[in-house]
Amino acid sequence: MSELTFGNLGEFLLDLKQQLERIEKKLNEKKGNPNTFEQETPMSIKEAATFLNLKESTIYNLVSANEIPFHKPGKRLCFYPSELNDFIRQDKKGGSK
Repeated sequence: MSELTFGNLGEFLLDLKQQLERIEKKLNEKKGNPNTFEQETPMSIKEAATFLNLKESTIYNLVSANEIPFHKPGKRLCFYPSELNDFIRQDKKGGSK
C-alpha cells in the first residue's frame, strides 16, 4: 500500500490485522517447538560431558578441534541439548535395518 489516507484506512487495517495474525501464528509455532534455543537452557561443559557420557577433557579436545557445536558468550563455553543431540546423530556409524 502506497499512501495511507482516510479513504483506504479500512483496507490498511485489514492488511495490518492479517500480517499480525501471520506473525502470531509463527510465534505460536515456535513456542510449540522444544528445540528452539529460546526454550533451551544452555549446558555447562560439565553438564555436556555428563550428557554425552564423556570426560570434560574430551569435550575440550572436541571444542579445540571444532568438532562439536558450542557457544562462547564471554569466557565460558556452553552447549545446547538439541545441538548435542544432532551431533550424536551425525556421528552415527553403520545402519539399522
